[in-house]
Amino acid sequence: MSTANGATGQKGFLASPKTIAIVGCPFSGGQPKAGVDHGPIHLVDAGLEEQLAGLGWKVKFDGHHQFEEIDAQDDTPLGILKRPRLVSQVCEAVAKVVGDHARNGELPLTLGGDHSLAMGTISGVLSAHPEACVVWVDAHADINTPSTSTSGNIHGMPLSFLLGIAGEVPKAESGAQPFSWIKPILRPERLVYIGLRDVDDGEKKILREHGIRAYSMHEVDRYGIGRVVELALAYVNPDGNRPIHLSFDVDALDPSVAPSTGTPVRGGLTFREGHYICEAIAETGLLVGLDIMEVNPTLGSGDADVNATVAMSVDVREAKKLKAPAHRDLVLGNDGSFVYGVRDVRNIALYASLKATCTPFEGQGSRASPHTDPFHVESAAANTLFHPIPVSTPFLLTIIHPSKRKAAGRTDSGQPAIALLYIMFITNLVRTVSVLGAISTLATAAPVPTVQESERSIFGAVLCTLPIIRKLCRKDVGEVNVLTPVGVARGLQTSSTSSRFVVKYASAARWANPTKANTWDIPNNDINKMPPMCPQPYASASSYSEDCLYSVIYTPTPSPNMLSNIPVIVWIHGGSFILGSASNSGLDGAELAKATNSIVVVIQYRLGVLGLVPPSSSGSSNLAVHDVVTSLQFIRQVLPSFGGDINQITVAGQSSGGQMVRALLATPSASSLFKYAAIHSDPMDYGFYKPETITGLQSLLYTTISGPLASCADLACQRGVSVSDVLSAQDTFLGQAPGAYPVTNSGSIIRPFHDGQLLQYTLTGDSFPPTANLKPVLVFTVKDEAGNVIGNYYNSPIPNVLVNTTIQMLYDTDRSSKLIDSNNYDPETYGAQAGVPADDMARAAATQLLTDAYWRCPSWTFSRKWASKGGKVYTGEFQVGATYPSNQGVSYCTAAGRVCHEDDIYILFGTTPSPTSAQTALTQEIQARYSSFIRSGVPNPSSGSYATWAQSGSTDVAALKFGGTGTRAAEACDPSFWGAQVPYDYQVYGL
Repeated sequence: MSTANGATGQKGFLASPKTIAIVGCPFSGGQPKAGVDHGPIHLVDAGLEEQLAGLGWKVKFDGHHQFEEIDAQDDTPLGILKRPRLVSQVCEAVAKVVGDHARNGELPLTLGGDHSLAMGTISGVLSAHPEACVVWVDAHADINTPSTSTSGNIHGMPLSFLLGIAGEVPKAESGAQPFSWIKPILRPERLVYIGLRDVDDGEKKILREHGIRAYSMHEVDRYGIGRVVELALAYVNPDGNRPIHLSFDVDALDPSVAPSTGTPVRGGLTFREGHYICEAIAETGLLVGLDIMEVNPTLGSGDADVNATVAMSVDVREAKKLKAPAHRDLVLGNDGSFVYGVRDVRNIALYASLKATCTPFEGQGSRASPHTDPFHVESAAANTLFHPIPVSTPFLLTIIHPSKRKAAGRTDSGQPAIALLYIMFITNLVRTVSVLGAISTLATAAPVPTVQESERSIFGAVLCTLPIIRKLCRKDVGEVNVLTPVGVARGLQTSSTSSRFVVKYASAARWANPTKANTWDIPNNDINKMPPMCPQPYASASSYSEDCLYSVIYTPTPSPNMLSNIPVIVWIHGGSFILGSASNSGLDGAELAKATNSIVVVIQYRLGVLGLVPPSSSGSSNLAVHDVVTSLQFIRQVLPSFGGDINQITVAGQSSGGQMVRALLATPSASSLFKYAAIHSDPMDYGFYKPETITGLQSLLYTTISGPLASCADLACQRGVSVSDVLSAQDTFLGQAPGAYPVTNSGSIIRPFHDGQLLQYTLTGDSFPPTANLKPVLVFTVKDEAGNVIGNYYNSPIPNVLVNTTIQMLYDTDRSSKLIDSNNYDPETYGAQAGVPADDMARAAATQLLTDAYWRCPSWTFSRKWASKGGKVYTGEFQVGATYPSNQGVSYCTAAGRVCHEDDIYILFGTTPSPTSAQTALTQEIQARYSSFIRSGVPNPSSGSYATWAQSGSTDVAALKFGGTGTRAAEACDPSFWGAQVPYDYQVYGL
């Protein structure tokens, strides 16, 4: 939001000067206990305005809103709902007040009052910031509906109304229908909980059904508050640009910290953990709304509450040996650790009651607070060093020793006591926090450590032998766990240097757009399983599933460390868009990850007609491309937990996988998801289809070809056709399409199309992204791309005359005559030039013809064009390869010196079986160049004696020969021949 003078506030959402608007709501109608309506008055009287102003904020406070104009005397229950008319009308009024402040660029700070008010505060904030997410800090889920609630208290239901899942409210006999004004303004994926520990069964079911993320106190205890807050913010705000509304119910804090609430639940957040949440959200600069709710100053202010808290803590503190700085006394802190304040006789009496011994601990300097020094607490029992939290002396004296107040409810300075706690939280939220504690960050940032069965502690091993606990102990040897924003990632340590994680990144109904996963889901809940393939021909039905949108993550260390901040390579497999999976031979990314010190991710996407030829009734298109985009979004969300740098993602692919990379380069909505690209053996002669081609193919598949699909009249029927019948129709379709639509007469009959919405550029002619969006690209081909085609068609040497016959068979008259007249592919001329044995010159010439036509020359044309538009591109050709399984049965490809299509895969991934020295050397070079490129966009490593790989220019491609010497001569790929005298297919068909 911009101000009148053009200045902007936090991340552009708040106006300048930064203004906080205090909205006092002394309201308790959403629950039965008196006193919560005193909370706002108590906080303001404690000097909240002055403290906020002291932080540099302009403060607006228009008094406490009593809503006296609301007449809800006849407020009989509606079903189970208590005081529905009053709660509804008050919340509606709050929504208007808060919304007005938010639209003015102010930060509304709502002081409650019970938590039913959140219906108003969040409605108001989201009316001004509809993209905002909500962080809900609470012991309770507050997501009951009228049908799940057992109490009828509406302060336990606000989120169900905001999410639009509350259901029908019983009809009022007169007047406005309560809650009819509330719109379902909040989406489940933009809500996250922190601190839950008292959730009703009905609420648990709601959370599961709607996939709502919740971090309970179990996660806080296990992973630390820093990690939990990081994960929570990454979940609701994955790109870090969404405004945040924080709704903080003080019962999230442990009663020993905040007894002044009507709904206390033991085992809550410590004082410091609550502060950390405030600090972390403040540091984002994205806070646009803040609630402090359920403050009840009439509760928890007596000595009895303090004594009860102390007594509860004595049971687990008797064995402590305590050390305190001189002139300081240790007191029991709010989180069960010990803190200290100014020496007081009553403190020593308290120590005696705890059977604890205090000894001076000299030499400690002040770290964080002007009122206290840091301290340590040593546990004699566990020999553990704790690092408790320094807090201010006034806070100690008022929270730990209420009896020391000069007047009831007041501190020595005359301030209300309980209010100080909440003011400290509020001021933390609006203070600009430049640096969080480094030690705290490091301690909580690391993912769950890797633990193998043999590495468990003796204590843990003993526990795991007990009959009951044994069921809770992990049984999988070599299992690796990492905490991610979508849950605990369970992986497998595959070697001493790598681990593998398989995860479903999205779900999709047949011919529907994918939905990004919000949980960590692995195949059959088995860390040893690779994912099922997407449905495809030549595979058994048991090996594939339509639920196939998985990625496989390979880490360069067995114990992923989120602090490593390493690049990411995302590999897209090939297979002419009808075959392939993450389990393809050679795609184990462990060696590549290790060699490049990167995270390697191999993804799957929907294939064939299920991925790229949906029925028109679906309203979908380019589903396979959407899958890949969604995979990148998921990767960006979870890989920071593995130490992946989401600002250093390289997408790479081979064959149709390379074509998919090209599609991503043509998709503006994907541009922010990756930084670099590498294209291997993309048949660039095949441009993206036009929309009318897809329309024709849809008609052919769903109308012309007889079978179950053609018999369907609607999408529901089409979705009900068996996978085997779909694949059978696809097989017929692949046979008939080239005859019906000549543009499909290629190696990729099924492929993406230029729809102008997702794919907005053709990457041919002048249809390229603006210069600023041209990413650094590597473009590779192999020496004998067409070797498999020629070797399969001609499985032994052929007469020279068959070369011209092949040309005439493949091309129209005009192109055939130009190709023959050029002598570029005359067997004797070409054979002599290439040093081919005399008895096999014809197959060599035909191989070069198709290699040039479909791969090398259109790729070089792409490189020249990319460079002419201002992009950085490097072009190369593999002169050495490793025979891929698809080529092993083709003797022509297995001949010495031949490098056929796909023979670069083993080399790149370092998975060549029994490699030769030449193959090993080339693998080391390619991986070194990748390692440099994925970090800098330049494929020239600083170490190693490798030739400099020059950028391609608008005329000179400078294609480096890998496994050879120097650069590859242009020959027929001179721009005056292919693409000019002899047009590519994409030029002939206007693609």
